Amino acid sequence: MQDLHTYVYAPITIRGPMMMKLGPLEIDVNGGVSMQPQSFPLSSGWGPILTHNGEITCMDMAGQLNAVTSPTYNHNDDKEKNRKERQLLKFTQNLALLRLKEAWSAALR
Repeated sequence: MQDLHTYVYAPITIRGPMMMKLGPLEIDVNGGVSMQPQSFPLSSGWGPILTHNGEITCMDMAGQLNAVTSPTYNHNDDKEKNRKERQLLKFTQNLALLRLKEAWSAALR
């Protein structure tokens, strides 16, 4: 088994261009933001070739394509979670990915 790590590139920050390893983002009651980088296990012999909207397309040793969904994106179809929890997760996920417009929209909802 091998691990896949996800990064986001920010070309403009107060510290200059940065590359950050992603993981679940949490916001405490005082507005503090923290993120614990997290890897995603892939089956042995799978090589990631494309990632888009949480779906990771991999090629196995036989040349077959396989798609898996990153666990951080699994909340989209989770009917067990209430609407407020899903919106908070959508907000923190978009904030971590620097999708500020989408994060703002989720915060307003």
